[in-house]
Amino acid sequence: MFRNRVPWLVFAFAAGLCLAGLPNWIAPYNSGGLIDPLMIAGLAGLSAMAMMLVVGGLAQPLLAWAMMASCLPLAVVARVVVERAGDPASHDLWLVEIAVATVAGAVAALPGALAGHLTRRLQDPRRGR
Repeated sequence: MFRNRVPWLVFAFAAGLCLAGLPNWIAPYNSGGLIDPLMIAGLAGLSAMAMMLVVGGLAQPLLAWAMMASCLPLAVVARVVVERAGDPASHDLWLVEIAVATVAGAVAALPGALAGHLTRRLQDPRRGR
């Protein structure tokens, strides 16, 4: 469908990083974390983007899932790096933060990738493979 998919995939990754990162970056460190409504909306957006990548034919389900699942951990890593540069005593449990973000990102992106795969298979059974 698209001749050059790389710019679209880069744009989708950047948009997913903003979806996952902006709620994380604007909230104070000691706020609700993943329970915050903005964060839940960002995670739902990651799922929707994974679905759009698969349905649009830009990525296979595994690639779309991996791309969108990695957005949240990367956003957390960026926050940890920036805040530790200003105050080295903050984020003492940074490894736990990244592990939780990795699991949350993977769980959030999985329904979208699966829904996109199923939607593609329903549209045309030969194209969904």
